[in-house]
Amino acid sequence: MPALVLGYNSVLRDRAGYAALSEITAAWGVPLLETADINGSEVEAALAAEPCDLLVVAGWSQIVRPHILRRFPLGGVGVHPTRLPQGRGRAPIPWTLIKGLRESAVTLFSLDQTVDSGDIIDVEPVALSLRDDAASLYAKVADAHAALLVRSVPRLLTGTADRRRQDEGGDVWPRRCPDDGRIDWSKPAGELYDWVRALSSPYPGAFTTLPDQRRLTVWRADLPSWAAPEGHAAGVVVGADLSTREGGVAVACGDGRTLVLREVELDGAGRHDALRLLEDGTIVAGDGLGC
Repeated sequence: MPALVLGYNSVLRDRAGYAALSEITAAWGVPLLETADINGSEVEAALAAEPCDLLVVAGWSQIVRPHILRRFPLGGVGVHPTRLPQGRGRAPIPWTLIKGLRESAVTLFSLDQTVDSGDIIDVEPVALSLRDDAASLYAKVADAHAALLVRSVPRLLTGTADRRRQDEGGDVWPRRCPDDGRIDWSKPAGELYDWVRALSSPYPGAFTTLPDQRRLTVWRADLPSWAAPEGHAAGVVVGADLSTREGGVAVACGDGRTLVLREVELDGAGRHDALRLLEDGTIVAGDGLGC
């Protein structure tokens, strides 16, 4: 049982992956400190009042500084949802999907004063499907986190966990912001399919603009096998993709194939199936998106 839980406070509730921990900590009778700064004086005071042996960090976007780490006799460990040294840094969930990876992992590593570069303690593989989006990958990563910590924390507490230096090389995936989600229709349809699923909830979504410049967020899309008719430039609305269950809008992409928009949101007015845009005349075949 943890001696103390640290969680983000409500100031950071809009951060992707934020979770309120008060209900679960209360149910288990574990003290909770909600804070925006893991290195702050209130954290120091809490650790002075409730000494802990080991720090386990999951989901924090701040480096834990030495004055905090020194309070843990067994040091600190972190979990990162890539197979380190690949994918250090921010936004690992979106980047995993944008890059079209078919296999990833969650890595447990020792904390130091660099980003995701400490010794590796354990790794839990995560298999990906072309049907995964950000939410489903989050769920897989959460399961991998749990398996990894259940297996490794007892070893860490008894001093029997193995450690090895990270392999040379690797890369750092950069931070992303909402405006980075703009759809570039000149790219191949397969890349845009990955783009949409990578930026879906809980992220702000991939987006384009209508001819009148209103913002259209694309929450879900499909990648059909058929090509756009000849003469359709990238970003041009080809027409309806009809279905008795869920219709869509086919849009030409840079490689001559199409992307079918399934679930969209126009100017933040609520999500609906994309076919409604054609049915109510918001767009017509031949319109250009993102122009």
